[in-house]
Amino acid sequence: MTVVGLISFVLIQTVIAILIFGSVASAQASTVSGYQLQAITALIVGAISWLLYYYGYGFSYDFENARFRYERTTVIFIMVIFMVIATIVLYLNDLWINIPLFGAGLLFFLRYANKKERDY
Repeated sequence: MTVVGLISFVLIQTVIAILIFGSVASAQASTVSGYQLQAITALIVGAISWLLYYYGYGFSYDFENARFRYERTTVIFIMVIFMVIATIVLYLNDLWINIPLFGAGLLFFLRYANKKERDY
């Protein structure tokens, strides 16, 4: 579930950087812009987190009982591939590639978590 949180945070911060600053380079142009981006992201993510908690969304069961064979290896392999691709995308510093990549990763891991919850 940590991966879902990280991907969500990066996706939200990327969208905010595009909407407010126009690009990551603009947000990195000065220290103040970076602090503004972090503060705005923290407020939005905090509000979303509070709403999810308030309405009872989340995952809070024992995952060990719902594992399938080679699940750990499969998930680690997918996470490593995702992180390598994410590193390449972030190195290229292209926001328009960043959004679909992190969006697809987020959807995959949320779908996986929801499937595990239903199977349990």
